[in-house]
Amino acid sequence: MQRAVLFVPLLVFSLIACDSMVNAQGPSRPGGGRAGGMGQQGGRGQDRSGGGRPGGMQGGQQPPWVAIFDADKDGQLSAFEIKNAAEALMKLDKNQDGKIGGDELRFGGAQAGSPANGQRGSGGPNGRGMGRPGGQPGGQPSGGRPGGGGGRGGDPAQADAAFASQLRSLDSNKDGALSIDELPPHMHSAFENADADENGSLNEKELLVMASAFRRNKLNPEGGEPVNAPTQGRTGQGGNQPRGEMSPGQRRGGHGGQGFGGQRGGQRGGGQRGGQAARSGQRSRPRDNVRPRDIEFNEKFPVGAALPDSLKLYNVDRQLVSVNSIFDAKYTVIVSGCLTCPEYRNSYPEIEAFAADYRDKGVQFYFLFQSLTHPENWGYVQPTSIQERFAQIEHAEELLQTKIPWLADTMDNEIKSHFAMTPNSQFVFDHDGTIVHRASWGRGSSLREWLEDLVGPSEKTTTVAELNLPKFGSHRTSPADMLIDRKTLEGIAAPLKVAAGGEVLDVGALMSRDFGQSNRYVKLRPEADQQLLRTGSGKLYLGFRQDPVLGAAWNNLATPPKYRITAEGVTFTPAMAEAEKLSVESDTEPREFLIDVENWEPGKPIKVEIQYFACNKDKGWCKPAQQEFTVWLEQDRTAGMVNGRSHFPGGGGRGRQGGSRSGGNQRR
Repeated sequence: MQRAVLFVPLLVFSLIACDSMVNAQGPSRPGGGRAGGMGQQGGRGQDRSGGGRPGGMQGGQQPPWVAIFDADKDGQLSAFEIKNAAEALMKLDKNQDGKIGGDELRFGGAQAGSPANGQRGSGGPNGRGMGRPGGQPGGQPSGGRPGGGGGRGGDPAQADAAFASQLRSLDSNKDGALSIDELPPHMHSAFENADADENGSLNEKELLVMASAFRRNKLNPEGGEPVNAPTQGRTGQGGNQPRGEMSPGQRRGGHGGQGFGGQRGGQRGGGQRGGQAARSGQRSRPRDNVRPRDIEFNEKFPVGAALPDSLKLYNVDRQLVSVNSIFDAKYTVIVSGCLTCPEYRNSYPEIEAFAADYRDKGVQFYFLFQSLTHPENWGYVQPTSIQERFAQIEHAEELLQTKIPWLADTMDNEIKSHFAMTPNSQFVFDHDGTIVHRASWGRGSSLREWLEDLVGPSEKTTTVAELNLPKFGSHRTSPADMLIDRKTLEGIAAPLKVAAGGEVLDVGALMSRDFGQSNRYVKLRPEADQQLLRTGSGKLYLGFRQDPVLGAAWNNLATPPKYRITAEGVTFTPAMAEAEKLSVESDTEPREFLIDVENWEPGKPIKVEIQYFACNKDKGWCKPAQQEFTVWLEQDRTAGMVNGRSHFPGGGGRGRQGGSRSGGNQRR
């Protein structure tokens, strides 16, 4: 015991010193929140120095260990309290075995006199920091990265799983099931709704149902305050709520007047963004905001409307058909996406999970492959033929491990153009092709809510974790990993229309990776600065990239790639140039050039040729190749936007896409 008397003051001193160093670093962003979700209240209107607050802690926060020793609860440790620290510490020994371990070391927010992590304590099962699925501010599960869902930026299914896991901690008799007596009173109504078999306890699936109900605000009393806030401060489905549209439950008088678009009282899309999302210190995503394009989308596609018969796409058999010919199920869900859209990659797992639950309830699901939203993300480039688009779909099915079948937009991008250029929209159509639900961004949680109302709740709840889908790294190549410095135009550049010459191979030949003399292994992306677009004289960017789906790489043991431009009456400086020679054997990084142009007239295309040596180590071939492109001085509005390059206003060209160093194995 004497050792404890000497040890504990040293422990207290070390904790104080450690905490002082942590707080000395200060907040990492305006609002007072440090990384990890602390500071949900931000720091607005607060004295960040801690003046006027017990203990002098930033934002009024107090480390939970202080409460162990702080007998008079004044927020600081007196000399008397430090002297008696050993006695106070032994109070944690609940089982009186002379040791402190396991759950006894988990101080808990209530002991600290405030909710854990500074959260409000009214929402969760124990009233401490579980106000919504995930248990962190904004619904971020413990251990997850900002954005929630344990790694997929906005995955409600994973947030529900994390919340259910926390609910299991309330199983006091350790029988593996949760009874109503083990829940706090404010969750009893949720228990009754979730107990589908009415056996008086909740199993694993019923726990997920309860977590989902909390996340989607389906437990609010009529006219009362919300029991909890939506997951991640995104309003879950809120970024897509159109003006004046009600959720299914609102139209039918259900759900206590709670719309799927936000808080009770008609709050519409994105209204939460400046509140919860900002307060939780999370970075907003495109679908968190209601932009003019989203409003235009909702107004253009009102519920009850139908698509024109002239609108065509390629069905799952790769036949060109009318869109209206595919609605042969009671309800049809279509979610658009591609290989380069981060929002699609983040949201498709939850769509896959819901499809697994609703396929046997008369609902057909499709993904719609469109032109690449952000070409060069993960190294992918725009296809030049419908066969190459089909090859990208096959690649996406393997890479993303999708089970939902894919439709394909035409090479004229009819669907994407008709759908107001939205990259990740979602629709629910009835059997007659009438729009029942639409949203400018794909979001599985809103689909589940609508489908529950249309065809009833599913008897099973598939989680994203159960699907075991792949996870992906950053869509950008780190500048430290680039072999070649990237080139960029000054100001705002725009992609130009381009067509590739050469043989059009079928999908089988493309995916075989066998060499084809006329195959289009290299894709060209031309961009023009604003002066060139306006006057015909200015700067032209030419970016040549190996198509990762076709599996070739630059062979650096041979002559470097060389381009040549030909056109009558137009001056290009230089009209011919060779890329720098690299010391690595092969790579897939872009070969980029900046060219001065004079007197290029609209309507008069130019010819661009490139000569290079291509190789595929796996197939064992290295061959010379030559390709030709036709380029028009006309902006291509369906060519997509390259992240980080100058045709984004304010883009600086840093951190842009490259390729990998190893022969055709594209970094993912």
